[in-house]
Amino acid sequence: MTQEQQQEAILKAVGWEREGDIQVTPGITYPAFKLKGSDEEPRISLPNFINDLNAWHDAEQTMDPFIKLEYLKILSTLVHVQGAGNLAVGLASAEQKAEAYLKAQNIWSE
Repeated sequence: MTQEQQQEAILKAVGWEREGDIQVTPGITYPAFKLKGSDEEPRISLPNFINDLNAWHDAEQTMDPFIKLEYLKILSTLVHVQGAGNLAVGLASAEQKAEAYLKAQNIWSE
């Protein structure tokens, strides 16, 4: 998966919906999203799950417990720390967290 595909898949999995595009300057548009069920206007400024560990802090706090268990197992493998899920969370990059989350959700594709 490209980083753009990963980002969009994670946004959808954590509750963001694609709502068309927003033109920022003539000829330049970006995908717009809003939270499901929200009355907010769609926006292009979103959590950056590929590069920002702060985005993952919030996402990890609200993960479904069963998904989180699988996420921690996969993350431990990715950072080569066996049997220590919380340590893996502290050592992992945002990109590794993205891969682990997508794999835990069975969304990842090579």
